[in-house]
Amino acid sequence: MTSEPQGPTKAWVEKHGAKYPYAYAKGSTLMRRLGLGGYPSAALVGPGGTVVWTGHPGGLKKETLEGYLEGALPVPIHRWPASAKSVKRAVLKGRLGAAVTEADRAAAKDPSLEELGDQLKTVARARVQALEKRLQDDDYLAVVDGLKSLKKSLKGLPEAKELSAISQRLSATKGYKVVAKAQSKVRKLAAEQPRRRKDCEEVIDQLERIAKKHGGDAAGRAAEAQLGRFRKLHGRLRF
Repeated sequence: MTSEPQGPTKAWVEKHGAKYPYAYAKGSTLMRRLGLGGYPSAALVGPGGTVVWTGHPGGLKKETLEGYLEGALPVPIHRWPASAKSVKRAVLKGRLGAAVTEADRAAAKDPSLEELGDQLKTVARARVQALEKRLQDDDYLAVVDGLKSLKKSLKGLPEAKELSAISQRLSATKGYKVVAKAQSKVRKLAAEQPRRRKDCEEVIDQLERIAKKHGGDAAGRAAEAQLGRFRKLHGRLRF
């Protein structure tokens, strides 16, 4: 991510021959949601559809990237052939189960798509594994959100049954609702854009209370991470 306007950005892409897709977004909503406070910034999204790393682009190591390649599509969606149009539509709607069905149908007409169904099944598996990892890391809000989105997405696939098991384990976890609620509060605070020191101090105060109460759990860790950003911001505000 960069703060440069479209003109210089397009010129840079053409000059360096960048092959990856890029897009423009007005405002700083994306930056706030990712908890990033400066440019340039980067975010790595794993095959499970969750953000697994954020920071300065120079800090993203090769081993970090390689660690999340399993479960990723070998060919990105924007490069799929026209014959995979129905598959692409289902994926973009978040319906992996339907996408697998469409992939099998498309492969009957276009043999080059024969492996696409298996690739999508690998993605589905990776998303369940990512959810299981989140549960192990007591990232309960991510698990709650993930269960909601994947329930519809994985309909018709074997992995859908595994979601029930994860849901049962979550329900049996003592105090998970308290942690998830605190995580949600941190997420809202992270989206704040205080213009005055007083307002920034209020955000810092709330984050400090969450960090103290939740210690090393997911809510506490998230609060601590945001505290650093808002303390730096506080130092830059004049009033």
